[in-house]
Amino acid sequence: MDSWYSDYPDPHKDKLRNHFRSELEGQHVGAWWELYTFTLHRRLGYSVTVEPELPGSTKKIDFLVSQDS
Repeated sequence: MDSWYSDYPDPHKDKLRNHFRSELEGQHVGAWWELYTFTLHRRLGYSVTVEPELPGSTKKIDFLVSQDS
């Protein structure tokens, strides 16, 4: 888990860490799944952007997963 976390992009690490430290079970479980999903897709060879900007929208998505092809 430490190596997974070390690969997570710096601007988003604090938010993820706070979710792991939350006393609310749902926050901790959600943070684990977010870290797992990020790591899985990166190891499968995808490029993963955390909370990308969406043109014309104020909404945020967790990830943008893309591949050259």
